[in-house]
Amino acid sequence: KAHTPLPSSLKGKINGDKIWFHAGFYDYLFDKAYNPNEDENMTNYDSLLVQLSLVMQKFPSYKVYTTGHSLGGALSSIAALFLASTPGALLPKPITCINFASPRVGDHKFLDAVQVLEQNGALRLLRIVNENDSLATVPTVNYNHAGFQLVLFEGNHDPKLTYPKLQDTFMNRFSRAYQNSSLNATWNFTYNQREYRERIEKDRESLEKYDLNHMYDNKDLTGFT
Repeated sequence: KAHTPLPSSLKGKINGDKIWFHAGFYDYLFDKAYNPNEDENMTNYDSLLVQLSLVMQKFPSYKVYTTGHSLGGALSSIAALFLASTPGALLPKPITCINFASPRVGDHKFLDAVQVLEQNGALRLLRIVNENDSLATVPTVNYNHAGFQLVLFEGNHDPKLTYPKLQDTFMNRFSRAYQNSSLNATWNFTYNQREYRERIEKDRESLEKYDLNHMYDNKDLTGFT
């Protein structure tokens, strides 16, 4: 695991002063960029932030989205957290992350940080997973998913939307944990995106009715006060 200090904008808003991330995912973003045209100490994330800042200066009405599948999904979640924590008006808020088959990336402090940013309107996070996809069940011990989870099923079963409410009942938490556990998974050794495309197409009519901003406004879904 990578033990990293909280972004300055989150200090004092959650307990503790550090977040644990999966080291492989975190290092992918925060290792040096090794670009001969950039500062030798610049990380991949720094390079991303510079490029985004240039785009936003030229197109100030643009919004920022992060996305990815599997490893890309994990990176999109971490990047979205740090982008949403960027102080001031450097980047427009909210930052929106919509990803697919994302593994877990951080500990409970990661979940806490995401929820603070969501409640402040700085971050929107939606993870889309196929039922029983093993990619979304790892890593396990001391790792947490965050944001809305939309599960896609085979057959005529409608998509299922859930959110990790802090005041949720034990049975709802247990059901969600089991849904996201390797005990309930079909091992995905091919990292195949085809099933995601097929299920999205199957559920197109249902999915087009979802509005992420409205979902965050629904206190029955989020438990926000």
